[in-house]
Amino acid sequence: MKKMQRRVSSSVSLMAACAAALVVLPALQAQDSIGSSSSVPEIHEQTLPRIWVGISANMSPLKLFTNSSNTNSNGDFLSTTVANGQAGGGLNLSFHLLHNYWLNIGGSYYFGGYDTSDFINDTAGTVYVERTRARIFDFPVLVRYTGPKFRWSRYSFYELGGTLRLTTSIDVHETAADENGYFCCAPTTGTRFKNETEGVTVGTGLVFKDDFGIKSAPEIRYTRYLNSAIAGPTVGTMRNQLEVAITFGR
Repeated sequence: MKKMQRRVSSSVSLMAACAAALVVLPALQAQDSIGSSSSVPEIHEQTLPRIWVGISANMSPLKLFTNSSNTNSNGDFLSTTVANGQAGGGLNLSFHLLHNYWLNIGGSYYFGGYDTSDFINDTAGTVYVERTRARIFDFPVLVRYTGPKFRWSRYSFYELGGTLRLTTSIDVHETAADENGYFCCAPTTGTRFKNETEGVTVGTGLVFKDDFGIKSAPEIRYTRYLNSAIAGPTVGTMRNQLEVAITFGR
C-alpha cells in the first residue's frame, strides 16, 4: 500500500507540472511569434548581469507531510493531523558560468508539523497526544541551461541538480489525558527524525527583465528525496515534492 501511495504521489507531481506548462505555453508561444523569428535571442547573455540575487516566494502544491491512521482489533486508533507549511520564502543567487549555462544556488524556508492522538496504547482511559513542529530549509544547487535548443519559449530555461534539506528546531511535546485532565507523561515517540536529507531536482522556468532593471523568474521544480526527514507510524515528510516559485531581483 505504501509503495502504491508513493507511485501516486510521484504521478500527481508530474501531472501537476505538465498541467502548469500547458497553461502558460500557448501564451508564451504567441508572444514569441511577435517580431522576427529568424533567430532566438539569448536574453540571459544580452540583458542579465553575470551575477544577480533575488528574493523568492515558494509554494508546494502538494503536502509537505503525509498522514494516516491505524486501527487495532479493539477499534482503538492512532491518528495524525498535519499542519502543512506549504508556503515559504527564500533567496536565490544566479551566476553565469559560460555560454548557455548558469549556476543557481538557492535557499527556501518552510515551517510545519503534526499532531498525533494515540488511543491504541490507551490504558485506564488515558489518551496520549504528541505535538511536533519543525523548521525545514531546502538548499538547491542547480545548473541552468538557456541555450537555443529544446526551449519552449525564448525566455525559458531548464535546470538539473541536487537539493539538501535540513530539518531543524524539531520541537516534540508529549502529554497524556484522562477523564480528570492532562498530566505528564506520555510514552517516548516512535517517530524517527533525520536532520539532513538529499534529493535530486529537475525544473523549468522563465526569466524576464523589465525596463527598470528588475528581474523576475517564475519556475516549477520537482525533487525526489532519498529519505524522509520525519517518519512515523502515521506521519512522514513527502519524498516527492513539487514546488512553484517566483524570484524577484536586481
